[in-house]
Amino acid sequence: MKNVKKILAWALVLVLAFSLVACGSNSSNAKTSDTAARTTTGETKSSDTTATTEPAADNLGNKELIMTVIITDPFFLSIEKKFKELAEKDGYHVTFMDPNIKNDALQKMIEDIIVKKPAGVAFAPWDDSHINMVKQLLDAGITTVTYNVPLTEDLIPTILNGDYEGGVVGGEAASTQWKKDNPSTEPIIGIVGQPQIGANVKRANGFIDGFKKLYPDVKVKPIADGKGDRAKTLAAASDLIQANPDINCFFGINDNTAMGIVDALKEQNKADSTKYSVTGFGGSTPVLDEMKKPGSVIKTEVGQQPTTMGELTYKALLDAIKGEKGYKLTVVPAVNVTAAEADKFLETQYPK
Repeated sequence: MKNVKKILAWALVLVLAFSLVACGSNSSNAKTSDTAARTTTGETKSSDTTATTEPAADNLGNKELIMTVIITDPFFLSIEKKFKELAEKDGYHVTFMDPNIKNDALQKMIEDIIVKKPAGVAFAPWDDSHINMVKQLLDAGITTVTYNVPLTEDLIPTILNGDYEGGVVGGEAASTQWKKDNPSTEPIIGIVGQPQIGANVKRANGFIDGFKKLYPDVKVKPIADGKGDRAKTLAAASDLIQANPDINCFFGINDNTAMGIVDALKEQNKADSTKYSVTGFGGSTPVLDEMKKPGSVIKTEVGQQPTTMGELTYKALLDAIKGEKGYKLTVVPAVNVTAAEADKFLETQYPK
């Protein structure tokens, strides 16, 4: 009997011991699970906050700005230089992105910009249809201004060249110079353009309209496509000249194009300033240096003001970052630049 009681007592001790172990194990598991739940909740909350919090007026201290550009164009290089100079004075870092005039590359850049979420973007469309890309930036909460080319909707601050107006300035100057130099010869216009870019179509149309103020019945040959590139313009202008040997007044929609036309005339031994005239659009160093040479076929040049545009674009973006909203249009006028004015113009608008 005593043995039975001992066995029962030891059994009770063992039961109690196992019970304590089991309780301890459950308590530990509960504590671990509770800790894991709090960590997960904390991470989710942090992620949600990052995704949904609206930036303050200074964009939470974000000091990166992004500017889309065309890095091979002297006009854009001067815009970049002034924009960067002013931005860095205010403590911003500027990233420049060049889509190489390709819509798919530009769309990929927009997606990358949305991921970066910079303080602001200065966006340079080459076609007014890029309004949808601007809307993507705005929907992502990214402060944006546009420059150089207008969009189809007036949504945000916009800084423009007067592309058509500048073309008119060039046409008026070219026709006046032609009448002075060749009063007894009828002008015949040949244009190397870039029909896929709306702004450059406007420049060509403006040039024709400006020229017609003095020569209402001037003949205009079919426009060649030099794609805004000097080497490609050399080929396009050469074909244009060979097909139309009577052309004597040329217009290039940008400075790369104007220099390509000069190259083509030289290649065909037609770079004779008494018989031919070339007008460019931009006012950059290569063209104005060529213009200053004695006997140059570049007689007139439309001068854009890229340093002014860079300054006004930065100011518009900074104002928008600080909270100024809505559409506001600023037009930077183009001017006629003569050989005598070239050095002063370069010093102010295309500084080295």
